[in-house]
Amino acid sequence: MHVLITAGGTIAPIDDVRLLTNRSTGRFASALAEACLARGSAVTYLATTPQTHGPIEEPKQQFGGDVDPSEIRQRLVARMAQGWNHRDRLRRIDLTTGTVLDYAQQLENLARSRPWDIVLLASAVSDYEPVPMSGKISSEPEELVITLKRTPKVIRQVRDWVGPDTTLVGFKLTSGASDQSMIEIAHQACLKNRSDFTIVNDQSSLSANRHRVGLVAPDASAQWFEPGDQMADQVIDSLFQRIAARRND
Repeated sequence: MHVLITAGGTIAPIDDVRLLTNRSTGRFASALAEACLARGSAVTYLATTPQTHGPIEEPKQQFGGDVDPSEIRQRLVARMAQGWNHRDRLRRIDLTTGTVLDYAQQLENLARSRPWDIVLLASAVSDYEPVPMSGKISSEPEELVITLKRTPKVIRQVRDWVGPDTTLVGFKLTSGASDQSMIEIAHQACLKNRSDFTIVNDQSSLSANRHRVGLVAPDASAQWFEPGDQMADQVIDSLFQRIAARRND
């Protein structure tokens, strides 16, 4: 499998020193990338910023009480071995500016560069952005009004870039939505984006540190994955099984 994954949130400059972005960190995208690598896939990982979390990176850990040095050592050694084993099948690319335009141009170049088995568009792409001002806006006014303009829906162009044979997976984040609403939103996203699946999650589960996702198809069928360390592996297993079944048909 040749897999292309995008990760992280885009950046929208306000002036030379200020910017708008979002909460996306790339952690789930990196977990999906690691699951693909573990199954022998070659992964290209397009990150919106150098700070975006990437595959085979050890996240910052918070420890309470006594810390077992041997446990930390074992974890780090396992990570190093994992990185060594996957080094020839992982390519990370960081955007130059991280804007929507930068993202669209880099994604198109990569999408057209070779046939892809799967494209997972996990980046949180800004829907609106200001027209950036040169210099720095004064910090003296009590109020500041910024006008935002709609950005192009990059995902709606990707099917034309990758062709009909690639399994295209979009992502949708909701906030405070019921399961049925999430399924309907993801279903409509599949139709509008011409994607084979949409992975949907809700900000409430993220805020509660109980990340839960649904895998929704264009026919509105849904498979749910509950929180846990194996969630990304389960999502990738399901995708790979569906792709294999489709190819056998």
